[in-house]
Order: sequence, then structure tokens, then C-alpha cells
Amino acid sequence: MQKSLRSQLIGLNSLTALAFAANFLITQTHFQLNPQILTLSCLSICVIPVYQFIKTQKVNFAIAAIPGMAICLFFFTTANVSSTIALFIAMALSVTYNRNPKFGWRNNPFLKVGVVALVWTLMSVLIPFLLENVEISFTYLFLRFLLFCVQILLFEIADIPTDKGRIQSVPQLVSVTFLKTILALTAFTALFFLEENLFISFTLSGYLLFLIVRIAPDNRRFADVFVEAFPILYLLLKGVEFL
Repeated sequence: MQKSLRSQLIGLNSLTALAFAANFLITQTHFQLNPQILTLSCLSICVIPVYQFIKTQKVNFAIAAIPGMAICLFFFTTANVSSTIALFIAMALSVTYNRNPKFGWRNNPFLKVGVVALVWTLMSVLIPFLLENVEISFTYLFLRFLLFCVQILLFEIADIPTDKGRIQSVPQLVSVTFLKTILALTAFTALFFLEENLFISFTLSGYLLFLIVRIAPDNRRFADVFVEAFPILYLLLKGVEFL
């Protein structure tokens, strides 16, 4: 049973790693940055053990050794000072995320969402900018941060039954209907300003609206598949745009 649970965690985390890679490539595609295949590979490899550690506070040494080597490879090849600092900040936030009861971002329902969204923004949006030494668009960073918040809160809605009685979450503090309304408005606004291509903007807004309407408490499996698929759809649309 324990082995089955571990396999399930690794499988879901692999999907998260794929979503991370898609988000990284969205940034590169949007600004037509040079491909950073080695960096993308190194950072994507790290996602699986990091998420396993966050969820269980345990990680197999053999599994952890692979991303450790990947990070070292990143440091000694493509990394510069600014991207290294961004990566260390993201790692520090990730390691302290689930520490409790005295310290841990997970214990505050609002900080929990903000910190996770910040880590995703640092890793998949800011680092591609820093590696290219190009001017950073803070408006773009903020809008992508908002999109990450929307996706995280969809997971929070699905996790209401498992979180109840253990940790507080935003959907427990406000009504789910009200939260879904805020998420829909945020998603539509962020995508409208992110994408000049109205087809991409409305297609992605429609997909997120479908998720917002469809997501329900105790529907984690749906969220694991369809919320994680959002950046993959986003990347496909961006790829078609630049063909």
C-alpha cells in the first residue's frame, strides 16, 4: 500500500514537473528568448523530489541525489549570479513551506497561496529573464503570479475535505461561490492583459472558467489532471501563434 502511494505521488509530481516545464517555455516563447534546454531539464528534474518532500516531509535519498546533481550542473554551466539568487530564494521558501507548528508558510492560508505562487513565478518566469540578462517586465511577472494564484486556489477548493480540521485554507474562510467569482474575474483580467492575441486570451479564459465551474470539494483527481494541463494548453497555443 505504501509503495502504491509512493508511486502515485511520483506520478502526480511528474505531471507537475511537466507543468513546470510548460510554464518555463511559455515565458521563453512569449519573449522569444534563447532556448535554455539544459537549465529547463535541470530545474524540471528537481520538481519531483521537492514536491514529494513538501507533501510528506520525506524523500528517498536516491531520488534526491539526482536533482542535487542537476542543480550542481546548472550552477556550473548556465547559471549566473542573479539566477542563482532567485533559485536559492525559491529553495528556501520550499524547504520552510511545510515546517510546523511554529514556522511554516503552510500554516497561514493566505501566505500559503502567495508563497507557492511566488516560487513558481521565480522558477518559471523570472529565471528565464535573468539567464538572458534582458529587461524584466514586472507587469508580466505580476500577471503570471496572479494566474498561478488562480490555479493554486482551484487545488485548495478540491482539498477542502482533507484540509478541514488539519489546516486552514482560503476556501474555508470565504464561501466557495464568492471565491470562484473572484477567480473567474482574476483569470479573465490577467489573460486579457497578458495576451495581445484575443484567440489565445479567450480560449484560456474559457478553459479556466470551465475549471472554476467544474471544480468541487473532494475532486482532487480532476484538479490534478485538468489544472496541471492548463500550462500545457497555454504552451501549445503560444507555439501555434509563432508558427
